[in-house]
Amino acid sequence: MKKVLILLMLAVSLSVYASGYNQGIYTGSSEMDKEGNKLFATLVVGEDEKIEYLLIDEIIAVDKKDFTKGFTTKRIQGEKYGMKKFSGIKKEWNTQVDSISKMIVDNQGITFEVKEDGKTDGIAGASIRVNNFVSLVKPLLEKAKK
Repeated sequence: MKKVLILLMLAVSLSVYASGYNQGIYTGSSEMDKEGNKLFATLVVGEDEKIEYLLIDEIIAVDKKDFTKGFTTKRIQGEKYGMKKFSGIKKEWNTQVDSISKMIVDNQGITFEVKEDGKTDGIAGASIRVNNFVSLVKPLLEKAKK
């Protein structure tokens, strides 16, 4: 019985090790839409083969009718972006995206389900649609996978 338990523990620890990620920095972005929005992400995998950091942000046009006025990001906008007043949980875009990133880092991958409406019940602190983030981050995870 003791040998079986030791073998089982060894198998579990090897499967966890085998499911690690290659150390590196992985980036990706969506296509810019007609309003000047472009989602991007950076995934950092450390020497320990674990996801250390995930940054998600979105480039937005300062003036959606005149791109010559420049661009900013939703993170730079922070509270000025103004999602909080429309959010059912009264949280700004960057705060909600930080909750999504934290969930992915803490679980070393995407472990939540995305519903047909693009939202998830699996992340405390996020009521926004996550389908675009998942579509962007999934290929980065695949690239980093051992």
